[in-house]
Amino acid sequence: MTDSFELKTKSKNPIIAYLLWFFLGYLGMHRFYMGRPKTALTQIILFILGGLLLIIYIGLLIWIVLVIWVLLDAYFLYTWLRSSGSLDGGLSIATLKKNSIETKLESLQKLQTLRDEGVISEDEFQAERSKLGIGS
Repeated sequence: MTDSFELKTKSKNPIIAYLLWFFLGYLGMHRFYMGRPKTALTQIILFILGGLLLIIYIGLLIWIVLVIWVLLDAYFLYTWLRSSGSLDGGLSIATLKKNSIETKLESLQKLQTLRDEGVISEDEFQAERSKLGIGS
């Protein structure tokens, strides 16, 4: 008896995240990708404002702040990806354990139904239950 189940994750691709950071980081595209639109818009505004004020050198200061922020985002991206489970294939240990327990419970319920309907014997039920790793 095998049950297939699907793990649904909201993981992000680390390669895409870092490519967006490297090529379009000053526009906050990596932040949009990671689901942080407010700070992404702030980075876009700083980029535009810095460009407009470049003529009076204040823009240069704004761009320096933006560059420092974007460089720090390289580390932030790593922590966001790690916390979302994207660096371990999108699966966290907690997710795997939860799905494993749920799958075992579903299998046990199906076995109990088959036993109650007389499709399998008590001995077959006990054997299958021990295969699931569920004690008496």
